[in-house]
Amino acid sequence: MTTKKWCVRLISAALVLGIAAWNARADDEDESANAFAPNVDTPIKHAPRPIIGALRQPLDKLPQIENFEIIGHNVLPNPGDTIARGRNGPIGIADNCLYVGNRIGPRTGTGPAFNTPAHDPEVLIVDISNPWKPTVVRAFTTPAGATSRELRTIPDMHTLIIENFRDTAPASSAVDNFQIYDITDCRNPVLTGTIALGADTPHEFFLWRDPANPKRFLIFASVNNREPSLRVFEVVNPPHGSLSSTPVATFSLAPAVPATEPVDPADYADDNFVFTAKPTTRATACTRCPCRKMESACTWRTRTLVTSSSTARA
Repeated sequence: MTTKKWCVRLISAALVLGIAAWNARADDEDESANAFAPNVDTPIKHAPRPIIGALRQPLDKLPQIENFEIIGHNVLPNPGDTIARGRNGPIGIADNCLYVGNRIGPRTGTGPAFNTPAHDPEVLIVDISNPWKPTVVRAFTTPAGATSRELRTIPDMHTLIIENFRDTAPASSAVDNFQIYDITDCRNPVLTGTIALGADTPHEFFLWRDPANPKRFLIFASVNNREPSLRVFEVVNPPHGSLSSTPVATFSLAPAVPATEPVDPADYADDNFVFTAKPTTRATACTRCPCRKMESACTWRTRTLVTSSSTARA
């Protein structure tokens, strides 16, 4: 009993010390709240917050900055326009060029919704040689009906890789692909090759550089409409080297048993059917893991299903 009381006193003392330290830090942050106000006229506001990641209000003062200093600003208009185009996508930098992708299939502000013909989507090229005055200098089109959802640059090899996937167009290699560009002249990208994915839609990708062969790269691409959902493509010596639409490796978390095949959990022992709680009918409909027959296939699957009355792992 004595030990328990002693532990409670210790914990209480620690909490008091923690609260005191937190309050002291908050006071320090309040004193320096105005240290990073923007020095240019932009729509960016500054509103300090006491906790990193906490919701900051009022919302009408968004966006906000903290511990950054804004030195330049550009609204990123469409070519020939002056207002912000919106729906900006990924960015990448090479030399003095900043590339900004487009998150929708047509150019913003065009198409049936605006009673105008749909223009092809574009990647903007922004001159950032003077960071105090970033300037849109050019734009180049990407596949019509697709979004340039991800892009990466390899500056020392003058290479730009853009991942496109269907938005308003039917799924095909014309819109679901990776495009390789030569950006030796960063303002004038030249398309040199395409990795075609057919009707399979990519969504994100990671670009890995081989430390043993710096001219060899692997594109780890997620595919969100068909298995295998992770595919790896090899690109050697870009932007003019070899590449292939055939992946060099794939990975899938799809169950070996089709989702349409009925599975009765009662047919399998508890130690072979990987549920953390008794499954409901809903869980049974979503989960296919007859581990008695496929124990090796089930040992590494970690998808979590939240059911009406329990959580199941499959």
